[in-house]
Order: sequence, then C-alpha cells, then structure tokens
Amino acid sequence: MPGSGGVGANNVGLLVATVGAKQNPDPGGACFYVNDGSTPGGVKAVLTGAKTPIAIPAASYITVTGESSLDSEGKAIIRPRSQGDVVGVM
Repeated sequence: MPGSGGVGANNVGLLVATVGAKQNPDPGGACFYVNDGSTPGGVKAVLTGAKTPIAIPAASYITVTGESSLDSEGKAIIRPRSQGDVVGVM
C-alpha cells in the first residue's frame, strides 16, 4: 500500500487486495482498519462512496479488495467497490 516517504512506483488508483486482522470498526459502519503488517495501525478501509452499502464482516480476519488511495494526511486507504470485496477469512 502507498504511504508517505516511500520510494519507487506507487499503486494509487490500482486495484489491490490485502488480508489481515480487522481492527477499530467505526460504529457507524463508515470504515475499519486491516492490520496486514504493512503500516503501523493498519490500512484504513473506507466504506463510504461504494455503489451499494457494505457491511463489516463479523470475522476477525478479512480480505479487502478495492482501489488503492491516500487520505488527506497521505496515509494508505483502500476503497472496496461492493460487499463482495470485503470477505471474512476466519
């Protein structure tokens, strides 16, 4: 996932997937974090703006596929396109 201070080509705008532990789900369902080991605190999965509402799976580990992007602070985020992009692993 992209982040500030990296070197080489970035992947902003590309379709990416990550797998990790689900952390800090937003009570309103707008986002949660996936701790895949790539960044401290995990990668933020932003669920707002999808064509259909996306529910956060109850599983502890999840796979998230979506568009790679950066937030206003330059931190990595992933934007799933639909419910099929957010899948519980365990």
